[in-house]
Amino acid sequence: MNEALQKSIKALLKIRKRHGISNRSKVVVHKATNDVYAASVDKKIAVKVGPGNWSPHDDGLQIGQKDWKLATSGPNFAVWDALY
Repeated sequence: MNEALQKSIKALLKIRKRHGISNRSKVVVHKATNDVYAASVDKKIAVKVGPGNWSPHDDGLQIGQKDWKLATSGPNFAVWDALY
């Protein structure tokens, strides 16, 4: 397996475990277009998938958090932690 891909997968799994995200987590879609899909999960993280431009800062996404912190990113994806 590609080392960079393996590192990205491990980082995503760590975020999922840290926030207790599961198949029962609540997903709210904030943008879905041809080039980007963005959602928040359990009011704990924001996720962007695809080559399009999106971030919770640029979108003004407010889910009760004080700020957003980039947790990990890679080719065509990014995950932000909600800071409370």
